[in-house]
Amino acid sequence: KDLLAQDLPADEYFRVGVGLRRGQQFDQSALALEKAIAKNPQMYEAYFNHAYTVWEMLQPMDEARDAAKTPAEKKRIADQMRPLYEELLTSAEKARSFDPAGRNMLALMNRALAGLANIAPDKASGDAFRLRIPPLLTEYEGLQFEAANVTMNVEEKKAVVTGELINIKLPKGDPMKIRVSLLDASGATMGAPQ
Repeated sequence: KDLLAQDLPADEYFRVGVGLRRGQQFDQSALALEKAIAKNPQMYEAYFNHAYTVWEMLQPMDEARDAAKTPAEKKRIADQMRPLYEELLTSAEKARSFDPAGRNMLALMNRALAGLANIAPDKASGDAFRLRIPPLLTEYEGLQFEAANVTMNVEEKKAVVTGELINIKLPKGDPMKIRVSLLDASGATMGAPQ
């Protein structure tokens, strides 16, 4: 909590948020990641981790809602869950805008929409959320590869990007082109494409 009261750079808020998430302090983790995003709205990793943190916050609430004995208790819990599902959807959509081939964010978007549908106050709004799910599933099934574990280390005016491409459906031996864009904190492309 003391660290979150300070004015830190985005990357430090991010590290604090990840550490708090590992320590299962999800509320504080989400807050730190939100501060990282506010400082650097182009920080993919912050959106990614924020989405997973919110998902982890929702799990015990979902279990409590399932175990609730009365409709009033179910509604009270659903009312607490709704803004979290909306946050989950927003963070997953934003992370996906940086990584369109990311299956994890498609899965979390699906879970957010399903959750919003399940706790919708009426059938019509629940159905509206449900109708958004099939295109996501189609897109998920259509992905031919996924980039995973992508990291970047900056050393003396040099950036080293590492990661892996996971072949999901492409025929072995088929060539493919990869374009990598490096963005600054404002979202503008940096450097010359190579």
